[in-house]
Amino acid sequence: MSLIKCPECGKKFSDKAEACPKCSCPMSEINKINTAKKKAESNKKEKIKKRKNIKKQNIIETIKIDKRKRIILLSIVLIIILVIISFLCLTVFNDNWKKANINYENAYKIAYKKNSNLEELITKSEKLVYSDNVALDEELRPTLETSISESKAALKELPKKSLFTKRINEKTKKLNSIDYEEVYNKLNQDYTNLDKSIRKYKLVYQPKEAYVIECLKQVKHVKNIAAVTEDNDPNGKLNKPGGYTATVYYSDDRIELDKSIYGKTVIDQGTDGGGAIEVYSTVEDATKRRDYLAAFDGGVLSNGSHTVIGTVLIRTSDELTASQQKEMESLIIEALTKLEEEKVEKEETKEEQKETSTNANKVESTKKEETKKPSKPKFEGGICKKIDAWGDGMCIDHTTRYKDGESMFIAGRLTGITGTDYIIITWNFPNGEVITQEWDLKNGKSFEIGFAEVGIGKGTVTVKYKKTGETMATYNFEFYE
Repeated sequence: MSLIKCPECGKKFSDKAEACPKCSCPMSEINKINTAKKKAESNKKEKIKKRKNIKKQNIIETIKIDKRKRIILLSIVLIIILVIISFLCLTVFNDNWKKANINYENAYKIAYKKNSNLEELITKSEKLVYSDNVALDEELRPTLETSISESKAALKELPKKSLFTKRINEKTKKLNSIDYEEVYNKLNQDYTNLDKSIRKYKLVYQPKEAYVIECLKQVKHVKNIAAVTEDNDPNGKLNKPGGYTATVYYSDDRIELDKSIYGKTVIDQGTDGGGAIEVYSTVEDATKRRDYLAAFDGGVLSNGSHTVIGTVLIRTSDELTASQQKEMESLIIEALTKLEEEKVEKEETKEEQKETSTNANKVESTKKEETKKPSKPKFEGGICKKIDAWGDGMCIDHTTRYKDGESMFIAGRLTGITGTDYIIITWNFPNGEVITQEWDLKNGKSFEIGFAEVGIGKGTVTVKYKKTGETMATYNFEFYE
């Protein structure tokens, strides 16, 4: 026999009793209540147990996931380390990669300089072509515009360096293939033509009387010259509104007039004796005067040819033939629009001709003349393994034989030049590759270029002076295994 507790009143009594002695709760009801309580407690325990099991399982799964993550992370780190080691072995610690980089850097410097030079000329040309300055020949302006567009189209984007040797070599070849010489020369020539034309126009825009007289002195067939004053001006238009600011008459040595009819002086004979140069304040005034004179062409009062250039009216005698008039106009225009550098060139040509003529008879005299000439450009330099980077930038040694894998440099400088001049370096490598490079140099300024991995065998490098095409130096070299 055992004691049980009444769920209604809490009194303990024998489990053999039929009901609770205190509250008379039947045993059957007590058993039901106790069974339900036990079941509830059992369910509660089961739930607690399940929760504990789930929590434990979650902790185990979390530990497993963290472990997998750590393994994956460690694997990634190991792969990265292996990739870096492989990259270093294939690049930094690889001679081929080093050589490829040296070649790329040299090619990039040259290509960058070519791009910069062309871009600089394009900018300068655009500034000129879109300026308000009037040109003697305005047809040169659209020509320069076209050259600018062609030059812009020709410009190439420089390829950026890759990480791998093969790609670096491919990009080096692209850099070496960049050549703007033809485009640059055309643009430069068109720029020079328009620039000269603009400066020539300025010479015939309101020129001074003294300048006109000085120019006429240089013209073939001009015999005598006389400028009008307000007192002796036959037309009475000097310094008047719409009139000329200066008029200079000249006589032509091919015309002989009757002085008793035409007068004795150059001004008396007027344009009949040769012609005249009339200077006006504006192009419009010069054009009106020309149109006025043109109204008499072909008639009894015809007074020769008349051509406007700038604010200048060039007149030639009616006594000349049409061909002679055109010739005279061309000679006068050439004299009026001759730039200083053209005059210098002409004088130099005359000097050279004179010197050549003297050469045939006086050798001693020629030698003296040659000493007066500017010194001839010279190339100083060579090929080597090492450059004096902290000194004059020239070769320390003069090695001509190199072991395969070693770097070879050419270093040098131009002397005896003024301003900037150009040299062309041509490499003929043992592997059959030919590379041509252009360098712009100032007097005495050194440069250096290096190459490596160019094949086994003999090769040459030639230095030429671009202006004349003269070979200034040739160096032979050899790479051996």
